[in-house]
Parts: sequence; C-alpha cells; structure tokens
Amino acid sequence: MLQKEKSPSALLWLLIYWIFITLYLTVKEPPTAIIEESLAVYLEKVNAKELEKYVKVIECKPKPQPELSPYFLRGFGCDRCGSEYYDETAYSYAPSMDEINNYHTYCSDCVVVEE
Repeated sequence: MLQKEKSPSALLWLLIYWIFITLYLTVKEPPTAIIEESLAVYLEKVNAKELEKYVKVIECKPKPQPELSPYFLRGFGCDRCGSEYYDETAYSYAPSMDEINNYHTYCSDCVVVEE
C-alpha cells in the first residue's frame, strides 16, 4: 500500500496529537496549556505572508431590490400611514395583481417618502 507524502505542518500536528494523547494517558487530564503553548510557538514560526495565500475573500453580491409596482384598486388601506383609499393607485411589491393580498400596499404619499 502506498503512503501519501505528508506536509511538514501535517507531521507537526500529528506530533502534537501524539504528545497530547501521551500526556493525557499519563496525567489523566487534558494538557491544554501545553497544546496552547505549542500552537503559539508554531504560529510564531509560520510566516504571515505564507498564510495569506490560503485566505480567500468572498465578496457578497448585493441582492436586487424589489421594485414597487402600481396597481389600480377600488379600495385599499395603506399599510404605512393607515389611510383608506377608494379608486386610487396602490403601490406594492406584489409581482402580479393576483398576489397583491399577500403583500403590503402603499399610497402615493408614502411611496414618495420611501424613495
């Protein structure tokens, strides 16, 4: 069976793991201070620029803002100011007139304030 080559850092972590297990079996309590100290020494030796090549910055894409669409309604209540309107244009994020009851509706005065 062929063995894969191990990188120096993998061998170091294997050594740290072996030390951890050995100390745990002899002392019967986890030697976290020893591990933290060895990790600090290891991180001091590692070049910061070497670590930078492993960092990947993922920029988040802006979500598209839904647009308010005008709908002519016989009667509706503005969900922002609470006023009742009859035979006027209501503005909503609803994609169609069939779904307008599932979305908030706004009057023309509140839409101007919103923009």
